[in-house]
Amino acid sequence: MLPTRALAEKKSFVDKNADEIFKSYLFIRSELDKSDYFTGENVVLQYVLFVHNEITLTEITEKEPPQFTDWWVKEEDFGTLKYDTINYHGEPFRKAVLRKYTLNALSRGKYIVPQFNLEVAAALEYSPDFPTDDNYYRRTLELTTQPQKVNLEDLPPAPDGFSDAIGEFHLSAHLNKSSVKVGESTELIVKISGEGNFFQLSPPELILPEGLSFDGKPEIRDSIIISSGVRGEKTYIYTITSEKPGEYLIGQLTFIYFSPNSGKYSSVSSEPLKLAVAEVEEHTAAEPKSTFRNFDWMKTLSISLFVIAIIILLFLLLSKVKFKRIIKSTENRRDFAQEIKVLQPDNDFLDNLTQILNDFLASKCGIPPSTQSESKYHILSTNDIPTYSAQKLKMLIDKLDKLRFSNTAVVIDTEWLRREALEIINDIENAAQS
Repeated sequence: MLPTRALAEKKSFVDKNADEIFKSYLFIRSELDKSDYFTGENVVLQYVLFVHNEITLTEITEKEPPQFTDWWVKEEDFGTLKYDTINYHGEPFRKAVLRKYTLNALSRGKYIVPQFNLEVAAALEYSPDFPTDDNYYRRTLELTTQPQKVNLEDLPPAPDGFSDAIGEFHLSAHLNKSSVKVGESTELIVKISGEGNFFQLSPPELILPEGLSFDGKPEIRDSIIISSGVRGEKTYIYTITSEKPGEYLIGQLTFIYFSPNSGKYSSVSSEPLKLAVAEVEEHTAAEPKSTFRNFDWMKTLSISLFVIAIIILLFLLLSKVKFKRIIKSTENRRDFAQEIKVLQPDNDFLDNLTQILNDFLASKCGIPPSTQSESKYHILSTNDIPTYSAQKLKMLIDKLDKLRFSNTAVVIDTEWLRREALEIINDIENAAQS
């Protein structure tokens, strides 16, 4: 048996070597998708955990989420932690993305990526050179990322008509009706797709020939996802009204954006579109040729009115059925209101409340969770949901998004948010039953 001093020296030697192994083979780092960016360009940031294959993690605790200031921030939701096996400096490692963000800073300068902190409980199986009594070295460690700079350069002088778009984009446009009568409307549907700063885009400028007009503000619909940046499609719908007959040519729409890949401004354009506007036809009733034909006309009119009345009645009934299909059957339904009532006011309150509302709208109204709040408002307000309730829902979802992605510490009134959510669910369900 070794003397007490020899045992102490052996233990110190083993602990020191174990500490060196944990330090070298277990760490986190921040990673950027590029080294240099232009002002307004999306920055993709991820925090990554690296673990040597010989180290086992028994617990991972996030000390505090990164605090972003002076950034527009959207976090990517990629589900549960997933490991990839990699070779790192000739050693087998596991790698997992902890959090991933898309950032955008609207002013030039040098920014520091906020640090990310983890506490991990780890175990390392002993080797014959460094035996221990229980066959494992065990440590509880705090891991922190190193500071990292992001450099933002100014854009070159912009040409006239620049849309504030930075990325790679495509544009298409079409009319939903290419022929109308005077006083009727058609919709010009303009779609911008690609990858870039969709949340900062300005709508394309529409210039119409004399004889056509629109209200000046297009309806906007988004189909955008956060996935290693911001990508998807943004749709602008211009309602155009015809004022006098004629053959019209709606000139091409041009969308100017800045391409970070080329470092230059680029543009995409639509094809010119033709619109035919016809006069409103005036119908003059003909003189009846005989009493007998006049009687036939009155008989036909009576039958027509009766058929029209039946059609209107069926339409009203079908409209009611259609709306009630939107709000799905309440039999065996998930009790969303009760889930909100028992929701704990902890750090996950905002995320959980947002998820419950999105699940409610998907289940009851058929609205996908990825739909933007403006589009949710539009869908609800056009399906017999009171405008006030639809507006309250939009305001609440916007409020939740603002609080969830806030860059500064704020006091959150969870009970007020809970009451608002319960009132909205109650209003929508009442509308379904009326």
